[in-house]
Amino acid sequence: MNERRASTGEESARPPSGEWPERADAAASPGVDRDQATRLIRLMQQTEHLARVGGWELDFTSGSLFWTDETHRIHETDPRTFTPTLESALAFYAPGSREVITQAVGHAQVAGTGWDLELEIVTRTGRMISVRATGQVMMSGGKPQRAYGAFQDITERRRLEHQLMAAARMESIGRLAGHIAHDFNNWITAIIGYAELAGQGARPGSPEREAIDRIREAAQHATTLTGQLLSLSRPMPAETSVVDLNELFQTMMPLFKGVIGGAATIRANFAPGSLKARVSASQFRQVLLNLVLNARDAMNGRGTIEIRTERRRHEMPLVAAASVGPPTGDCVSFSVSDTGEGMTPEILDRIFEPFFTTKPGGKGTGLGLATCYAMVKASGGHIEATSVPGQGSVFTVTLPAIKTPRADSPVGAEAAPSA
Repeated sequence: MNERRASTGEESARPPSGEWPERADAAASPGVDRDQATRLIRLMQQTEHLARVGGWELDFTSGSLFWTDETHRIHETDPRTFTPTLESALAFYAPGSREVITQAVGHAQVAGTGWDLELEIVTRTGRMISVRATGQVMMSGGKPQRAYGAFQDITERRRLEHQLMAAARMESIGRLAGHIAHDFNNWITAIIGYAELAGQGARPGSPEREAIDRIREAAQHATTLTGQLLSLSRPMPAETSVVDLNELFQTMMPLFKGVIGGAATIRANFAPGSLKARVSASQFRQVLLNLVLNARDAMNGRGTIEIRTERRRHEMPLVAAASVGPPTGDCVSFSVSDTGEGMTPEILDRIFEPFFTTKPGGKGTGLGLATCYAMVKASGGHIEATSVPGQGSVFTVTLPAIKTPRADSPVGAEAAPSA
């Protein structure tokens, strides 16, 4: 739980006397006619919804609590049927957050101060969301008379912050791996060179020649591994073209049926028509193969794997940052789902990290999904994993779509990615 500063001093904007005047009603202020008041109320409601910020007011004398429409929306309650009270409002907070907000409100009632906290609540429908709760107690005659405050849904902002930290972590690990791999690759080159020289003086078929061949083969495998490591720390140049994902994946289905084994089944659910994106066909064959093999291993070779393609449109979110989240506009996507055991949030958080693997020692390098991540990012796409323990996992790749050229387009003309 991430807590913000709780106001405990006199820094809030209270009058020097410590007493608060009666609140003024904007709609009843001089110079504000009914039309202006209606417009003002409508504007406040619209801006509340846009900023995901609701308001509230508590009368300590009567015990009545008022929520604006946006505060009801955040809690997923119906203002026509649900009347909030202080007790019911506190009950929405998750257990750990409830203790914090209860203490903050109690202190503010005594000291006439306020609070500013980031907490978690459980909505009326059972969703856990993150909120910023702020409030200010107004005193009169040394006693609390009224409190007011704001309530903001910051779930999307929290998710974005988490993605930014994960991306930064991936970048730092990739750079470290790249530096190590670069030096390691130089040593492997020397080993291969000396093995070639030694092999020239060894008689074919002799034990010495066989041992030298094994050294050379092992060094070649190590070269492949360092190549994967280097790809994590620098752009992955590859020849790209406009590829129909449906056609590309359809040609790979016989291969998948062979590699997953007889105890597992694989099925395709492809969107009708063509789904075109500018990618490296060879790289995305590798991406899909890695995801299918990962799904097979997650099920221990038993269960069902589904490959799905679809069209999507992503609008720019209210909270956004460059290079985080899926591309906006018209997109094509494909996903690989399995019926395995699923992943815990702790595993899911690190699933694309280089060298991270849940497989037993010696069974995996921890570079398969990290390589997929690098290839997708190099293509301007986005890859994410979702999972629920006991219900399997889904890996989804989203790419900017290429619009199919019109029939009257010049021959050789290529449609630009949709915005």
